[in-house]
Amino acid sequence: MKIIKVAFLLITIFLFPAILYPAVTYSVSSLTIENQGILPNSGPTAILKLNITGTGGGTPVQYEEMTELTVIFQNLNANKPFNAKEHLKSVALYGDTNYIGSFDTNDPLIATATLSDNTATFTFSPYSLQGTKNFYIVIQTEEPDKICGIKGDGDQRMKFRASIYSFTYTMPYNSPPNPTSATVYPGIYTNTIICEADITDLVPHL
Repeated sequence: MKIIKVAFLLITIFLFPAILYPAVTYSVSSLTIENQGILPNSGPTAILKLNITGTGGGTPVQYEEMTELTVIFQNLNANKPFNAKEHLKSVALYGDTNYIGSFDTNDPLIATATLSDNTATFTFSPYSLQGTKNFYIVIQTEEPDKICGIKGDGDQRMKFRASIYSFTYTMPYNSPPNPTSATVYPGIYTNTIICEADITDLVPHL
């Protein structure tokens, strides 16, 4: 009986090797405060930070590569609905090479998203996740005639929040039947962002 068990164990090891599936580690944080104001024709404004560390696998070591990232926006004012495709000039993904840990315009632009209603999709020629990397979701609003920031009867200011809905990465060290890619769904939202008409309105609203 012991001989049979050992033989079965050896067959299992050779026919079904251990799955090489080290997961990346990540964290998402909002870079906004509650009821943060933003003006029409804004400069680049970072709203979310994504930190990813690739773990790698195989011999020699190969590292995970990000292929897609999706950001979703949610309208928060039925009186004046927000639509990212119509009301944002751009949604961009930046790296972090200047002042590490905080966004500034000297950080490198990695990609600009394709907008469809309230969904922003980034696609990459596989982007290496070797080491620890910071990424920033950065928005710019449209001109005043396209984005509304008027507070009056019924509150006509556009209000929205955003989330990194998902990101997908490949695992080049794997081959079927082991998984060769994975998709992560962080589910972290920004605070409410309010489109204001004038710079004097940019104090947070209670």
